[in-house]
Amino acid sequence: MIGEVRAPGAYRVPLIGTVALAVAAGASAFALKVRRFRECCVAAYACGLAAVIGIGALWWVRTGGPDAPMALLVVADLAAVLLTVGWLSVVVKPIEQSQPQMRAYFGTDD
Repeated sequence: MIGEVRAPGAYRVPLIGTVALAVAAGASAFALKVRRFRECCVAAYACGLAAVIGIGALWWVRTGGPDAPMALLVVADLAAVLLTVGWLSVVVKPIEQSQPQMRAYFGTDD
């Protein structure tokens, strides 16, 4: 509205949500590059936390926050949720089904 006054720092919540979603994307990229279990766990945690923060920021913007662009938050939050599901499927996979080529027995048959 014309003449409407915003409180100082009114865009803080969408900014925090955007930063959390960017950190999740960075953690995912790092985990894909390094390919270690610890980094996969960090990526799963970061994506899950970013998804929750992103949903909160989206709710805040939708229910009375500033007129921030919502399309970016919706797309980024959907990406964070999908990344969370993907990383959790990697992290919780049973060890019997994970990395079978590393557990193959290469001994001689006696």
